[in-house]
Amino acid sequence: MSYDRFGSSLNKQDGVMQVRSSSYWGWNEEAAAKIISPTLILIGEQDGLLPGAVSLYGDLSGIRNKAIVRMDCATHFAVREDSQ
Repeated sequence: MSYDRFGSSLNKQDGVMQVRSSSYWGWNEEAAAKIISPTLILIGEQDGLLPGAVSLYGDLSGIRNKAIVRMDCATHFAVREDSQ
């Protein structure tokens, strides 16, 4: 990855996963209520963030078209799982 010189030099077979760090500063009920675009939330049933996703779904009060999909047997890394 261009922004991670060390990580990009590692063999992908080593099982190392690099992701950018992020901050959720400023994300709260008031900010969520300002979103008006149709929104889909995908969350794994085994993801530790599930309670937060359910809460976020409730906070999206300005959206008429919204959905939350809870994926059975999935964790936070559902897109990388192939054994579930």
